Amino acid sequence: MNEEQGNGLPHGRLRADRPQANALIMEPNEFESDGEICLTWSVGIRAGVRIQTEYDSQTRTRTLQLVADPHIRFAPVLALPERGIMAIEDRSGDEQISARQAIGAFRTIMQTVHDGDGSFEVHHGDPEDIERWLDEWELKEYSYTIAPLNPISASAFAERRSEAMKRENVWKDAGKVLPPEGQSMQPNGGIIQEANELSEVGYGQRGFRGRTPDGHIAHVPKPRFHDDRHKNLAEQQKPHFVRVMFEPDNGQDTFLGGQVASALRRFYGG
Repeated sequence: MNEEQGNGLPHGRLRADRPQANALIMEPNEFESDGEICLTWSVGIRAGVRIQTEYDSQTRTRTLQLVADPHIRFAPVLALPERGIMAIEDRSGDEQISARQAIGAFRTIMQTVHDGDGSFEVHHGDPEDIERWLDEWELKEYSYTIAPLNPISASAFAERRSEAMKRENVWKDAGKVLPPEGQSMQPNGGIIQEANELSEVGYGQRGFRGRTPDGHIAHVPKPRFHDDRHKNLAEQQKPHFVRVMFEPDNGQDTFLGGQVASALRRFYGG
């Protein structure tokens, strides 16, 4: 990364009406956290142009035109290379790009540097991680969409909920559950456990927000629900972004401290 930092590499589709966008690595750095090497850098995108809006009061019309813009938008990244895991600051605005945009730009950089052979696969929370987080986190919000079991069977909890839905001709149940103010929830034979078990066999999807053992608020978004259980199971196998909120540590840039590195180790069993 030190060799490539600052080099703009072609990114995205080339269009006739504008210059080629560039992706670039910026600010590569290395530090140690709890005896483990951590890498930080920023992934940037220079679009080269922006859309400018003008207004003609005489004709009462707005006009749009492309104007040159050398501005770079970016996202900070932290990685634990020995574990193959990383975190991306997920914001978007005038200065920053989203995590998805950063991943796309970083993939461009990897493939260009390695002449098209740069392998870069992204895996987020898998089903095993999600089950572990449901047990470990203090749940502050749980959302679900479920359907009755048909034709397979599952646990007594899932069967009970499924039969209740069938008796009233309910095909889809979608909702959100919350704990009392200042308290938390855990699966324990009720609606959360029922929705979990229906989701595990393809008759539902769930998402949740909670406080991690490290004290951070984290969110696993609910995947898209399908009427076909096989599509639901396939949806659950797709990578899921896990969003974690960090407060600045003593006024310092969070990504330059050990806070995110410690949370990554905890999230993935370290």
